[in-house]
Amino acid sequence: MDVDCALLCDAVTVREGLLHVLGGGATRLVRNEWPAKVGVALAVRLLLHPTEIRPIHELRCDLVDEDGHPIGQLTMSMELSDIHDTFPGQDYSVPIGLPVGELQIPRAGAYSFEIFVDATHTSSVGFVAAEDPFSIP
Repeated sequence: MDVDCALLCDAVTVREGLLHVLGGGATRLVRNEWPAKVGVALAVRLLLHPTEIRPIHELRCDLVDEDGHPIGQLTMSMELSDIHDTFPGQDYSVPIGLPVGELQIPRAGAYSFEIFVDATHTSSVGFVAAEDPFSIP
């Protein structure tokens, strides 16, 4: 199982097996007061090898601070009800839009979203939260 895309964006929707991303690739979130909502979405695309395809997978997304302390968590069950036959060597694409915008960050600093599928770490998406777009916390 691979994550070939994981990025913060202004908005993401999934339609007909495609990720529709608006304002993708954010690495710095500017906020004026703390705590603050993350206020963005997380776009993820999983690629499953044919041997990894099964009807249900569990996805967990942990928001952690720069020391690895947990700040928030989002979990979801992914039902792969529209599984098509794959050809040899072809991976099965699973596009996911994660609504992480309501999670709270307590202060300026470095954070990351740690993505787990079926309890296995698959990807990290780091970002900096700052009061000034040019400051480095």
